[in-house]
Amino acid sequence: ALPISQLDSDSKRYYQNGWRLLQQTDIADKRIDRIRTPDADVLHFSGSGSNANCALRTLRRMFSLAKEWDLMANVPKIKLREEAERSAIFTPEQEQAFLTKAPQPLRDVFLISQDSGLRPDEVVRMRWENVLWDKNLIFNPDGKTKKSRRHVPLSDRVRSLLRARVDGATGDWVFPSPRRKGSPMSYFLVAKDFTRTRKADRKS
Repeated sequence: ALPISQLDSDSKRYYQNGWRLLQQTDIADKRIDRIRTPDADVLHFSGSGSNANCALRTLRRMFSLAKEWDLMANVPKIKLREEAERSAIFTPEQEQAFLTKAPQPLRDVFLISQDSGLRPDEVVRMRWENVLWDKNLIFNPDGKTKKSRRHVPLSDRVRSLLRARVDGATGDWVFPSPRRKGSPMSYFLVAKDFTRTRKADRKS
């Protein structure tokens, strides 16, 4: 297991997900000093390029620690996969059809993502302090690069749904975890609901 106790909570979740993805591949059965660049190049992960890169960055972290602990002399180079830019794939009609079937909190996460350009995993980590009501902006403080730490627009319909949510809020998170007090909701819960809703929408 990765020694991640020194990391912040977001990094912990990131590497834990990366290890979950790696465990589903043949590489999980290999000794770390036997893993080479070609082994990583042929790994296949379901989902988007960002999903694959989560696993590959976790592997990089593992190599770095192994070298630090003198478990291996040379660290293989791990190439990241290309990540496609997020694009709007819903027409207004498709969006409305999706929203009629989407349960909460997926519905609100989807709307915020659509209007702001934030990724769903960024939306579920929103804190109330990052909603700048007077400036009609949402600040996204998370991310590995300066580009991902940014301000995004607060549309009228997102403002309305956030106003409804803040009235009953009892903590820091816009989407609090239903299981873990003081933590944000898991992105994977939303992802599962999204997949189910999309399937139901296509069948109708």
